[in-house]
Amino acid sequence: MVKSALRNWLITSMAVTAALNGLGLALQIPTIYTFVADSFDGTSRGVVFGLLMVAGMVGTIEAEWRNAASLARAFFSGE
Repeated sequence: MVKSALRNWLITSMAVTAALNGLGLALQIPTIYTFVADSFDGTSRGVVFGLLMVAGMVGTIEAEWRNAASLARAFFSGE
């Protein structure tokens, strides 16, 4: 009974956290684009948007690499 209640609580808390994360990203990304569009003139705006996209991709690649490394460690160590 306790394990079932704990499992339900964990699943619910993960769903709520994922929803809050999605809401935060839904607010953050348009705000960043608006800030860049308002802060730079037409000649450098494209370069800044490109750098913004590269930074996002590098962050995604780095996060996935860390995730894969931790999963491999857990898999091969038998944890």
